[in-house]
Amino acid sequence: MRIKHHFRDIAGQVENGEVHYKFRRQACCSICHSKNQLERHHVFYGDKRSIAEKYNMTVWVCHDCHRGPNGIHFNEPLDLSLKQAFQRKFEKDYSHDEFIKEFEVNYL
Repeated sequence: MRIKHHFRDIAGQVENGEVHYKFRRQACCSICHSKNQLERHHVFYGDKRSIAEKYNMTVWVCHDCHRGPNGIHFNEPLDLSLKQAFQRKFEKDYSHDEFIKEFEVNYL
């Protein structure tokens, strides 16, 4: 699957001293630009989901790009590219050390 979305579209918004991230475009899938069956995907999930919620590190994706056979949950390169994009953005606004402190892992 080819990623059509440019990750430079990640926007950060400061609320109560913390930066919250989201894609600027949310009317369509962040990967294929479909407007059908949009679902919210937490870039960091599992035991990191609450941290993703804290910083609003989510993207809107269609059902196929989210849970389909080639979707984020089954496509390691796509999943990693999202994590890396959000880590880079986080580190620009905070620091590498702060990212490691919050997420306890380095995706870069």
